[in-house]
Amino acid sequence: MEKKFRIISVIFLIGCIIFYGARFGYYYMKFNKNSSDNSGSEVLSSSIKNDNKIVSKGDGLYNNNGELVFKGKNVNNYLVYSGITWRIIKINTDNSIVLITDDKLTNLAYDKTNTSYIKSNIGEWLNETEKNTGIFESKLYDKHKYLIPNTICLDNVSNLNNITCHKKDITKYISMINVADYLNSKNSDSYINNTDSIWTINSKDNTKVWYINNGNVSNDSVTNIHGVKAVVTLKNTIGKTKGKGTKEEPYFIDENKEISFNNFVKLGNDLYKVYDIENDTIKLVNTNLVNDLQKRYVGYNSTEFNPKSNNSVANYLNYTIYNKLPYKEKLIDCNYYVGDYNTDYKDIYNKKVTTKIGELSIADINIDDVNTNYFLLNKHDNIVSSINDGKSTTIDKVKYTICINKNNKFKGNGTKNKPFELEG
Repeated sequence: MEKKFRIISVIFLIGCIIFYGARFGYYYMKFNKNSSDNSGSEVLSSSIKNDNKIVSKGDGLYNNNGELVFKGKNVNNYLVYSGITWRIIKINTDNSIVLITDDKLTNLAYDKTNTSYIKSNIGEWLNETEKNTGIFESKLYDKHKYLIPNTICLDNVSNLNNITCHKKDITKYISMINVADYLNSKNSDSYINNTDSIWTINSKDNTKVWYINNGNVSNDSVTNIHGVKAVVTLKNTIGKTKGKGTKEEPYFIDENKEISFNNFVKLGNDLYKVYDIENDTIKLVNTNLVNDLQKRYVGYNSTEFNPKSNNSVANYLNYTIYNKLPYKEKLIDCNYYVGDYNTDYKDIYNKKVTTKIGELSIADINIDDVNTNYFLLNKHDNIVSSINDGKSTTIDKVKYTICINKNNKFKGNGTKNKPFELEG
């Protein structure tokens, strides 16, 4: 009897081990599987570590108290996610990965009066909280699958030699570069210094915020305008699909296979980029400038974008340019927001024009490292806003936008070399 009991007990224990072991394995795989669904693929943080030796001088990957930080100008830290090229700032101690957009996204004032990022206009432009917010966040593909909220330091930085992080926020997916991470990215130079001035996330006091310009960290009034680069944090379970981290072969994580933000689209002989998708409407911006405006821009500084106004830019685009387009029947009416920009970008939504051809507004994402010196839609301080390299004294060009229906059938893959094209 005792022997039979022992046999039954052993069988019972083996059954429990098999049953609960299988359940443990199931739930472990369910909640800890590679977020890119690349079974068997290498976790991205491991790939980065394997591709980059830890260095103690020069440009490269440094060990900074357990964090792995890229320093210098010439580093292989390129990554593509959501059609956007990013640079890897660091690998955290938990193997999550902090990224910053390689290109500037737009130029905005920080706020009207507020120096706290969490309550700022610029924070609303990056993160979705209500209507007409989250302009950038809305472009990120499958955010909850790939990202975790950023850790945002809220301490004032009154002294660059004494940067603290006692007050934190962990509710936002999108932030901007903090001063400490920027300073840690510098060797003699930094890969972050590839555009003109950009805001940091840190306030100096109750009136000023730090910004970066030509490698220098300075502070400025919140009502002044500087560039915006976004920062996000990738989960530590992300697996790469390809790439080596170089500019020519950046790391890739899973991408949306449908037409999406920042894809290239070719219509006729013209090349466009997707700058927004709203319901069934794809919004496109031409990659070239209209440079034959000549005297048509005269008076533009005192006139809003109005296609019915003769000898205006709006009229020229919607009649002269429109009638030259061999694909004009594919264009659909689109809303363009032409309200004045008074430090809060949401003010532009107070007025709109519906037409076939428009321009980028100050609230639109504008990734372009080629073209400079062209008008935007909105006036600021009674002068029409523009993208300006700071060298040109005269601006007489525009970069026009159009809209097409998302239900069109496309071929291609959205790259510059193989853009999406309309079928048929």
